[in-house]
Amino acid sequence: MDLFAFSEFADEYQEWLEGGASPRRAAWLDVPVSQLELGRVLSVAPDTPVRDAVKRMNEHRRGAVLVVVRERLVGIFTERDVLQRVLGGELDLANTSVGAVMTSDPDTLEPSATLGQALRTMARGRYRHLPVVDEAGAPVAAVSMRRIVQFVCEAFPREIWNAPPEHPSSGVIELDGA
Repeated sequence: MDLFAFSEFADEYQEWLEGGASPRRAAWLDVPVSQLELGRVLSVAPDTPVRDAVKRMNEHRRGAVLVVVRERLVGIFTERDVLQRVLGGELDLANTSVGAVMTSDPDTLEPSATLGQALRTMARGRYRHLPVVDEAGAPVAAVSMRRIVQFVCEAFPREIWNAPPEHPSSGVIELDGA
């Protein structure tokens, strides 16, 4: 008996495993990240003080800044880095460089990567931001989970915005202020 044939993967993809058509998937998963409106690259040098990087992120309403040396990506500095490495370590924002607290050598995407690939990479790595780089390693954009969700909402406005309201289940216990 072939145990693989009884796995969850095999159940979902059995026809494909036997040479049949690929499983049906949403077309928007195959949209290249380059088709999203990602805006200009927001970048800093590794020696930039954390205070200045955070100020730029706030000014541009971004959750991440790419760290670049000679037009090559060397790291990413995110809101999570601020919370875990900067504030958690009680560092001096004016005298700590981004290079000391950034995520070095981050996972990246090519502009031709699909939204499905971006989502898989983000889910596996628990990322909210991913740099998009060209073949030379130069950053061309950064894709965020927020932007992907926004794209899905724009692609399916009727399904998203007209969804029925959610009602609490009958099993919810309400407390009476006592």
